[in-house]
Amino acid sequence: MLKQPPMLPKRSIAQNIAIAISQSCWSTAEIAAAGQSVFSKPQAWIVELATELRTQFEHAPKFADLQSTIETNPTFLQAAALVKTNKAHNPTAFFYFNNTKWIDWHLPIIRDSRQLASHLGISGRTLHWLTSLHLPPDDRPRHYACKWIKKRSGSQRLIESPKQQLKTVQRIILQDFLNRIPLHNAAHGFCRNRNPLSFTADHVGKACCLRLDLKDFFPNIRGSRVRGMFGAFGMPPEVARCLAALTTTQTQLDAIEPQRPTGHRGQFSASQLYLPAHLPQGAPTSPAIANIMAYRLDARLSGLAAVANAHYTRYADDLLFSGDRLFGRQAKKFATTVAAIAIEQGFEINHHKTKIQFASQRQTATGITLNQHANIRRRDYDRLKAILYNCIQHGPASQNRNGIVNFHQHLAGRINWITQINPTRAKKLQTLFQQIVWSGTPQQ
Repeated sequence: MLKQPPMLPKRSIAQNIAIAISQSCWSTAEIAAAGQSVFSKPQAWIVELATELRTQFEHAPKFADLQSTIETNPTFLQAAALVKTNKAHNPTAFFYFNNTKWIDWHLPIIRDSRQLASHLGISGRTLHWLTSLHLPPDDRPRHYACKWIKKRSGSQRLIESPKQQLKTVQRIILQDFLNRIPLHNAAHGFCRNRNPLSFTADHVGKACCLRLDLKDFFPNIRGSRVRGMFGAFGMPPEVARCLAALTTTQTQLDAIEPQRPTGHRGQFSASQLYLPAHLPQGAPTSPAIANIMAYRLDARLSGLAAVANAHYTRYADDLLFSGDRLFGRQAKKFATTVAAIAIEQGFEINHHKTKIQFASQRQTATGITLNQHANIRRRDYDRLKAILYNCIQHGPASQNRNGIVNFHQHLAGRINWITQINPTRAKKLQTLFQQIVWSGTPQQ
């Protein structure tokens, strides 16, 4: 842990309180408990502050509004003034600046763009070129390869893959910055030691499962929010801007429209989604940033689920709730509340994908059935089994219809995923996989 200074400035104290409160449910008791957790000794005035915040804001405000409100709150200022003037005779009212708990994530200390470039192992000129903040979006170098892919639903998704130099820099940012930030316990997608099986573990055998989907999860996270996130980590404005520019992109119009499949989106909505600075789906840093940005969403939905005696987990953009029969009777109303909370946190629910599944139906999430025990869906197993059999009979190239690079690794990964869920079935697939004759071409 970092050595604590003898006295912290009021702004830092307010920021620490705001961080703690932003991770709590928006009730007076929860706000007070979160605010109290910042200090090593009891603070009687925290309850009064919590009551005033709850009265002022019916719903949880944005982080910036929360911090600025605390900084100007009379109760907060009075507590700080007692210390400043040495007039605090009541120990329960004393403002313990020097006892504040600092959260140390061991992030690199970066003071300016030159130091950032050095940490990333590139020159200042290269950093200037990769960020290109001095140029209009249409004139910036193209550091991403854009490709439309077809989803199972039939719609299209734009994959923006960074080119090698930028990808290398992003992996350093992922390792040295993003992976050090703790995620909410409800997050299971793209998290170490978590997977689809852990995502569904608490939802097996429940009377009702409610599935929701976040619409355009990655591109809906704008560059301004990412810049604010790095700023909240303590990065100077110049460094936060550079880090945000390295992990977001503004797609050029000519890269969107000519390749946009017919019927995917109208010209206006496609431009509205991809032209502003956004989180690209395809960058190694995007999943981690998205999980961090969804922390407060996870905290609020976990609290909402607890009130309804239900469970909540999230795998990337998939939200999953489960509970008893009473939860099933109020699932529609519950889904409406979830959608409202998502909007307040900067996300949007894709209502066409909302599903309420009861125990009498087949309950599934991320391809796993949940009714009695976690298992792979029969149709997915049969489909992969047929692909492996056809690879044996006709060669793997005949089954690689989408031109997947390293088809061998692709199939091995799918079998490994089934191994985590149903090892017995996976052994049968592994036996077929070992009978395939590979020619060694890049496509195989």
